[in-house]
Amino acid sequence: MGTQETAWTIMGLTDWMVASGELSADYTYGVAFNDKPVGEGQANKETLHQTNQLRIDISEMLKDEVNRLVISREAGPGNLYYTAFLNVELPVDQISAIDGGVLVKRDYFFVDDPSKPITQVEQGQLVLVRLTVVAPHTLHYVVVNDPLPAGLEAVDQSLETNQQGVVPNQFKWDDLVYKGWGWWLFDHIQYHDEHVELSAAELPPGTYVYSYLARASTIGTFQVVPPTAHEFYFPDVYGRGAGSQFEVLP
Repeated sequence: MGTQETAWTIMGLTDWMVASGELSADYTYGVAFNDKPVGEGQANKETLHQTNQLRIDISEMLKDEVNRLVISREAGPGNLYYTAFLNVELPVDQISAIDGGVLVKRDYFFVDDPSKPITQVEQGQLVLVRLTVVAPHTLHYVVVNDPLPAGLEAVDQSLETNQQGVVPNQFKWDDLVYKGWGWWLFDHIQYHDEHVELSAAELPPGTYVYSYLARASTIGTFQVVPPTAHEFYFPDVYGRGAGSQFEVLP
């Protein structure tokens, strides 16, 4: 589904909300966590467009037991919509990879030795960044986001890869090493100060590698936020790599 189709779908759903009486809500609701009331409210024409946000500190959660979240409402027209999620902050190097329908991994290499991953380079050196994306099944409108450590700056290779959307006539070993396999399927590449973003309209089942260059510009030890991949229109199809550290030496 493209952006125009999405817009027409939203407009159709909006018209349906008017026709079905969705906008004439009139009911009360309540929220309890582990049998303790934590919030309540009234849904009507005046409050229908308001969002009620409730937060519970992780220290209030039970350990080694099931935590119970109960959301209830009284009778009345209209529907109650809610989202519940858990945010837990961890040191980046303790974040493990997640496979939610797509796998993504990132490694750093010396440009002249792309065989052994590295975790440190000297200031001014070029680094070969290799992203590996595994699609267990066909993926549509995939977005891959690779955050850069603060000590690295991506090198825009657009002049070398201006044929991103075209399958090369010949396959060369240097292309596989320094561009990756299936790089031509990523038809839109964006280089930002803090991350590199790839997108592909379709990825058939398989393993894909995209490589780009980065320059070590700032000395220090940096936390490296994990890379992620997801389907733009179905973000529940999601994958995340592992966190790590990277060091730039004087």
